[in-house]
Amino acid sequence: MKFILLLVLTVAFIGPSFCLEELVLNRETAFEIKIRAHLDEEKENFRFYVTMPRNYYVSVGFGDGMLNSPVVVIDPTAAGMDGVPVIHDAYSKGRAKPKDNAENIYTIIDSTNVGMTSRVTLQRPVVVQREDRDETIPFDETLEMIYAFNPDKYGFHGKYNKGFFTMKVNSGTGDVTFNYGKRNDEPYRVQKIVKGTE
Repeated sequence: MKFILLLVLTVAFIGPSFCLEELVLNRETAFEIKIRAHLDEEKENFRFYVTMPRNYYVSVGFGDGMLNSPVVVIDPTAAGMDGVPVIHDAYSKGRAKPKDNAENIYTIIDSTNVGMTSRVTLQRPVVVQREDRDETIPFDETLEMIYAFNPDKYGFHGKYNKGFFTMKVNSGTGDVTFNYGKRNDEPYRVQKIVKGTE
């Protein structure tokens, strides 16, 4: 009985990250960028859990390319003395640096640094209506996504530091699952997907 109670308390404490699916980017180099995602309990906010090198920026975009895609950029290289990364809530209109929005819809929930690794949890509302566009995240649909990263300051990511993946948000559980695929016969780069935790 004590064991069952302890297990229940442990799962309750750890929360949704206990069973999150994990997308690993750039797994063929000396470092890994890991992304997990989940809805909050009310299913009103979308959360990203990102593990990344402190000397890199990482961006994730909602779209199948850089044309007209909402983008969030996590930039530890621009962190202040407290070590908290700068979060850019931006919009990409093409193959250029995305432009920051006037209003930043992202909130940092947690940020820790261990050595040269940053772990960041951030969230945004599921429903977002800008003046000129709808950035609401739909549930139970396959969403085309983009990513990019690079060492040093936030800017051009280079030829190979980018890629694509798909994502689906489960309306019942709040779980977010990832998948591979191709875009215009281009493979979704060097990725792996971990089911649950390792």
